[in-house]
Amino acid sequence: MDEIDKNILFCEVKLSSKRLNQNELILKSKKLLDKYKGHNSEYLLLSVDDIDKI
Repeated sequence: MDEIDKNILFCEVKLSSKRLNQNELILKSKKLLDKYKGHNSEYLLLSVDDIDKI
C-alpha cells in the first residue's frame, strides 16, 4: 500500500500457476477497497515459476 500515491497492490502467490485466479483475487479485495476509497488498485498473480522473473 502506497499512501502517498494512493495505490494498493494485491498479490496472489500459488505453487501452481494453474490455480491462479484474478477474478477471485478481485472479489477478495472488495472489502478492503471499500475502506480505502480513492485508492487505485493493481493485481499481480505469481507462482513458483515466476521466481526467476522477480
